[in-house]
Amino acid sequence: MKIRARTGTAWLAFALTIVTLTPRAHGDTWPERPLRLVVPFPAGGAVDSAARLVAQTLAEQGALRGQALVVENRAGASGSIGTQSVAHATADGQTLLFATGSTHGTNPAVMARLPYDPVASFAPVILVASTPYLLLVHPSIPARSLAELLALARKNPGRLNYASYGPGSSNHLATELLRASTRIDIVHVPYKGGAPAIAGLVAGEVQLLLDVWSSSGSHASAGRMRLLAVASSQRVPFAPETPTFIEAGMPGYRAGTFYGIFAPAGTPDARVALLNEALNRVLEQADTRARLIAQGAEPAGGTPEQLATRVSEEIALWRALVRSQGLAFD
Repeated sequence: MKIRARTGTAWLAFALTIVTLTPRAHGDTWPERPLRLVVPFPAGGAVDSAARLVAQTLAEQGALRGQALVVENRAGASGSIGTQSVAHATADGQTLLFATGSTHGTNPAVMARLPYDPVASFAPVILVASTPYLLLVHPSIPARSLAELLALARKNPGRLNYASYGPGSSNHLATELLRASTRIDIVHVPYKGGAPAIAGLVAGEVQLLLDVWSSSGSHASAGRMRLLAVASSQRVPFAPETPTFIEAGMPGYRAGTFYGIFAPAGTPDARVALLNEALNRVLEQADTRARLIAQGAEPAGGTPEQLATRVSEEIALWRALVRSQGLAFD
């Protein structure tokens, strides 16, 4: 009896050791193959460029135990197609989403049948960067400051047109927020994407546009459009002479988009933590930060909780705007 008791105890101890060590050993070896980073927008754009920069830097550093982060573009439906694919992916940390202020901010406010839940479907990993909107006008407009533009709009109600990337797009809602905040009467002219909207402003079809530096900065530098203000909390390094809306007399106005990385909901906390640590190291690199700034983005980093807070704030802001202004979308 004593021999059996000791033998049983030994086997029990051995079994408990295996149960205790197996998850730790599994976590210590992950990832063992390349990860997939889904970009829900077309290749070649600002979102894609930022995602590939992060993936390239991570590979160069070997920050994720030597595994690569392979970028896959799955565009369509304002980012919803690629975003939905990650929401339904296996929650093992192998598939990640490079999300934006559209997929996790404005889309939930304007799309009645969003095929994913921006909060419940995902585990936040890291806020990569924020990208403020710039207030741009056609050079023919006799306004060289935000105050002068607002005065001109009030003097000529319904005479100034503004471009958007399309109904319900992020810059459409940002301009509606500006219109509501200042009570100016300006007319919405939707285009089919960012490039046509920019072309419309350059051609003088519209008089003003909110856009990001990566796509409009070269036009502003060449004098094809005039930059009046930046919708960030402080001046930006890529346009240091341009005042913020706060400096121009609108302390409550901030608008733009953001880049964030998410995993599917249910991804193990240990893997999210490892991803967050590796990506923070990427975003701390001087060259990576400089290249993001050159693209018109303000590098971020931080904890998953900070990204979750940003998402909840964005969704609340745009849902409140849509309700208060009675905006309707198909």
